[in-house]
Amino acid sequence: QGVWEIIPAAAGERYRLSADDVGYRVGCSVGLADGQGQLLGLSYFACTASAVAVAPATLEAVQAALKAGESPPLAVSLILQTGDVRAGLSLTLSKSGVRLRQGVSGNTLLKDRWRDESGVALSGTRADALSLEVKVGVSLPLVVERGKRDECAMLVRAFWAMAMNG
Repeated sequence: QGVWEIIPAAAGERYRLSADDVGYRVGCSVGLADGQGQLLGLSYFACTASAVAVAPATLEAVQAALKAGESPPLAVSLILQTGDVRAGLSLTLSKSGVRLRQGVSGNTLLKDRWRDESGVALSGTRADALSLEVKVGVSLPLVVERGKRDECAMLVRAFWAMAMNG
């Protein structure tokens, strides 16, 4: 029988779903702790009623790209080591690998095949950013169109899996 207290740092916080959550239920646990972080008494836990699913439009876009054998050019910006952003690039993904171009049909800046170590990591701080690991030592920190990050991540994972399975 305690008193509910709003924690200012937690007020307004929300969990942002991503491609990493698909197929899982999302839960949250809250409990009272002392100054050392030791739990005092019972905690409260709640979770979603069902697993996170892919939005139908995103699923259709991924399926269409897989059927076509290649993604449409995805508008991306490259985050440079200086923190500056190089905009106006396009990323195309396929079973054979990844291609980064200046614009949709401009110079090819990077073209490489998928490898065992290829993959994608989603930014925990930006809803529009991800890092595409092409091979050991070659990682592309990218900003994608608003609402396209998870679609891009699913395409990377799907084409990579197809390449690894022959």
